Amino acid sequence: MMPVLREIAESEAFLRDPPGIFQRYGRQRLIEIVQGFDHIRTFSHPGDGFFPEASRALAAGIISRMVHQVASGALPPDQAALAAEAELELLVSQAPQGHR
Repeated sequence: MMPVLREIAESEAFLRDPPGIFQRYGRQRLIEIVQGFDHIRTFSHPGDGFFPEASRALAAGIISRMVHQVASGALPPDQAALAAEAELELLVSQAPQGHR
């Protein structure tokens, strides 16, 4: 679970999680991820509409995979976002008509 509040990501207590996962990522990487939340717009209600793809993306693990790729250093944020976007486009294109 990633914090969404910068104060939590910056705290020493947060970095001392029992399994040591957050220490492995490092303070700076966690702060960078949390700073990304400053720029996120809602998935579920852009404008006055509904974005059902958001629930499918979450259920398919696209967003969590993207965050893990960035946090683990496997991909830089821009590449992880492009990979997530490609996964989402594939997911949406495979959805039955009327469910897009």
